[in-house]
Amino acid sequence: MMTADTERPALFTNVEGAMIQAVQLDRVRTALARLTDRQRQLIELAYFEGLTQTEMADRIQQPLGTVKTWMRGALKVLREELTTPETA
Repeated sequence: MMTADTERPALFTNVEGAMIQAVQLDRVRTALARLTDRQRQLIELAYFEGLTQTEMADRIQQPLGTVKTWMRGALKVLREELTTPETA
């Protein structure tokens, strides 16, 4: 029979995991907020709708090279925001 003492580590692990996920989600939201509207749109098309860069270029009626440049800039901003250690 499990006692409250044997169940505690799992409970703490779940709470800790949920807290870590919440912090990570907050960091992603903050990073996305730093993007321009166009960059955010491209990230959504690529990662939420699964479009290729060619499909994105067709969708937003821009040259492929322009889409690639905008995506590179968006990913740079996200990378910088998400790899920078948090300051509290």
